[in-house]
Amino acid sequence: MEIIDNENTIVFRSIPENYYAELSGNKCNTVRVIPIEELDKYDIHYIEALRMFVTSNGVIREIIIVNTEEETGFGRSLTDVRPLNQGIENQYVFSWKPEKRESDDLLYISDA
Repeated sequence: MEIIDNENTIVFRSIPENYYAELSGNKCNTVRVIPIEELDKYDIHYIEALRMFVTSNGVIREIIIVNTEEETGFGRSLTDVRPLNQGIENQYVFSWKPEKRESDDLLYISDA
């Protein structure tokens, strides 16, 4: 995880199988465990009323997902951040609005 752009953007890396599903809009969320050390490092706080993370510079409104193998990425506007509460501390679901796509766009289907 990384925080960039004046602390308004959060960056995560995804393996190709997840990356292409996220890029296509078929999967418009990612589940991440954020260690307390990372929250402290970037002075991030979760605000339940907003369902967003905030830093000293305001709300984190953008997310960038980077492919772990190709180092390519895409950005989206965050719509929601929620704790998952499934027995793992500091686990959150980050959701975003998908980009509009044409109905004839081809989707990437993994061989896995």
